[in-house]
Amino acid sequence: MRERILAVVGAVVLIAAALVARSVLAGDDSGGGGGGTAPRPVVACTDDLRSVCDALVADGAITAAPGALDLAGAAAPDSGIDGWITWDPAPGVVNFDQPDTWLSPGEPLASAPLGVLAADGPGECPPTTTWASCVLGAADAGLAVGIGPGTTAQGLARLEPVARALVPADGDFTTIPAASLRKVLDSPQIAQADQAAQLNTFLTRRGALNLVVGPVPALQTAAARQTTATVATPTPAAAITVVLATRSEAGADPLSADLVLDSDRATAALEALGLAAGTGSTAPAARAGELYAVLDKIR
Repeated sequence: MRERILAVVGAVVLIAAALVARSVLAGDDSGGGGGGTAPRPVVACTDDLRSVCDALVADGAITAAPGALDLAGAAAPDSGIDGWITWDPAPGVVNFDQPDTWLSPGEPLASAPLGVLAADGPGECPPTTTWASCVLGAADAGLAVGIGPGTTAQGLARLEPVARALVPADGDFTTIPAASLRKVLDSPQIAQADQAAQLNTFLTRRGALNLVVGPVPALQTAAARQTTATVATPTPAAAITVVLATRSEAGADPLSADLVLDSDRATAALEALGLAAGTGSTAPAARAGELYAVLDKIR
């Protein structure tokens, strides 16, 4: 009898151990099956938004993608990338090179109005002015305009209102004079760069840049550090927006903006760039086609 009881007890112990082992294995399943934790999405950022990705990694919200991702590589991203934090409407622009690479337009994360920082006050760019008279006029006069290279997601977004000012009455972006775009882009003696680098140049190398195009709050912060500088908001009003785009795959659900906006670190990183987190809207699909035509003129 004693041997039979021990045998039954042993069998129960073995069954319990098997159930525990199965539960542990299911919990380690990176695919999320059997009650396991869903894997963190792999998200890439354009280089100028790297601080946002770094914040999300620190929070454990995402897995960092290998390296930065911008227009030049976004048509053939690494196979493991699930999302991309970039500037609107870069995902739609990329889709013209490689259709359905990204679910566009993406989820808006932060935005700000675009303006122009002028080194020598309103004489260079009056408070009430147009993009044509301020930026194109400055380049025609031989002044150095900081606007980004135009071939990056941020640079293309900063260049947009200037390019739009060159569109003829028929609205055909393909007929914009490339020489006028190049005059603005080539106006500084130093190479075009991203917004943060150009604001630093504006403040530390007087005369290297006469004007800088960028988010108004960031420009106002810079203007406060230079007594002669002013900020203008040319017409028509323009804005710049950061979006979270999702890799386009069969059955893929769009990544939620909450992935970023729920992170205090990430929202602080966006605000440090002069953007208001949780604001902005994505542009109509036609805008991606228009900016693709602009990009085609300069790359």
